[in-house]
Amino acid sequence: MLRGILAVLSGAIVSQAIGIGALPLLARLYSPEAFGALQIYMSAIGVLMMFTTLRYEVAILLPEDRTELAHLVWLCVVLNVALTPLLALLVWAWTRSGIPGAALDKLWYWLLPPAFLVGGLLQTWTYLPIRLRDYPASARAKLAQTLGYVSAAGLLGLFNPSSLGLIVSDIAGRTLSLASIARLTPSEAIYGRRPRLADLVRTVRRFEHYPLFVFPSTLLSAANAALVPYLVFWLFGLASAGQYALVDRSIGLAAGMLGAALSQVFTGEFAERLRAADGSANRLFRRTVGVLAAISIGPVLLVAIFAPQLFGVVFGAQWALAGELARIMVFVAMTSFVTAPVNMVLLLCSRQRLQLAWQAANFVTSVLVWGLVYLLEYHDLLWAIGLYAACAILLNLVFLVMADRVSATAPGNLAGQRAPTDHNQRPNPS
Repeated sequence: MLRGILAVLSGAIVSQAIGIGALPLLARLYSPEAFGALQIYMSAIGVLMMFTTLRYEVAILLPEDRTELAHLVWLCVVLNVALTPLLALLVWAWTRSGIPGAALDKLWYWLLPPAFLVGGLLQTWTYLPIRLRDYPASARAKLAQTLGYVSAAGLLGLFNPSSLGLIVSDIAGRTLSLASIARLTPSEAIYGRRPRLADLVRTVRRFEHYPLFVFPSTLLSAANAALVPYLVFWLFGLASAGQYALVDRSIGLAAGMLGAALSQVFTGEFAERLRAADGSANRLFRRTVGVLAAISIGPVLLVAIFAPQLFGVVFGAQWALAGELARIMVFVAMTSFVTAPVNMVLLLCSRQRLQLAWQAANFVTSVLVWGLVYLLEYHDLLWAIGLYAACAILLNLVFLVMADRVSATAPGNLAGQRAPTDHNQRPNPS
């Protein structure tokens, strides 16, 4: 597992270094309005990408039969192709809805079909290296995405520095990442003959709990992530939203990227240990959480103590409020960094309903917190962010407790799979 962690971490760190290193150049080529449009695009696609395969791609980790695996991959591809035009129409309606920041260049609409198609295929193929525990392939794919985005954005910025160029660059990066993964795992993904319609229907029914429970759960998670920036903008204005965005990108994004990279390794290892049904899955969970918490304490304390000074030196005196916000949000980033790698535990242990309940509680809590801020007419952004952060930290800790208990009592079954030591036991759908 250590070798896998090092491979994925190296790719994530290099990718992040390239992206951050290129940011000063791109900031000089593109206007703030162009980056604002890109942020709106990324927020919208983050929510709507959940629809592309209805989360059937998560089940790619499960089948031991290669034919069933191929049927799952084909099902994801068919859903992706069929739903892309509908998703494009939904996003078009969203951009005309009057939501603050929703209006973009009309040419942006024409980029939606390829963005969803490529993004959906990449979303599916990303699980194949995880299944095969080919972590260097995951690292190379992430690096290819960053290089594709930075190269395209730099080139297009020399000729047409607009939001359109940044969005096209994002699609280019995803396309290059997809090509990297698809080149490495073609035989594992598409094995044998093309499935018939009856095969796909059986696959839909076999893994129906994924669109029924995993899909709404991840949709709530994506919506919750997109909710806070919009509410900060609506309640406190564009300047405050910009201060929050800088904190989110400089601290939250870094923690999220590293957590997501580690998640690929942990998910593959955890799934393998569940199949073994020897109790080692829970030990892996506890060891992972403990190590992540230990290595994050030092950086968190440094940011909590010195963030205002650091932000003033690195970003300028005008970002003083961002430094104060960072002192609060760094603790949310810490708990997110710890929970992100283990966020698939409940799903792999066939507890989709519990995962959905937690995500719903997370979303409802965010709505209630910001609703309270609005109703009480509090105009202190630090107070509002502090209240939100306290609730987010508490919910992350609740998730860790639930995941520990579930993994400790798991019978060794993957979602929808029978334990190898008990061929008569039925999987628990909850």
